[in-house]
Amino acid sequence: LDVKIKIERPDAEAAKDIFAKYLTPSLPLHADDLSEHTGSREAAAHAMIQSVVERMYTESEENRFLEVTYANGDKEVLYFKDFNSGA
Repeated sequence: LDVKIKIERPDAEAAKDIFAKYLTPSLPLHADDLSEHTGSREAAAHAMIQSVVERMYTESEENRFLEVTYANGDKEVLYFKDFNSGA
């Protein structure tokens, strides 16, 4: 078969789902992270995921990756989130 399947880049919600598959409460978590969440491994893992995704998807000056100038003169700013892959 020569079939191409297009898979869109993950949005923030999809990124949370992807992180949740790998950043699980069963992983060793730093004591400081646990103490911030009253010892709850689930809350600590959830907070880490929230923090990372918010940081990744913020269109801030800090997250600007490059500015593209097309042949017709149009410009577009690309951010780190534009290069995320669900693969």
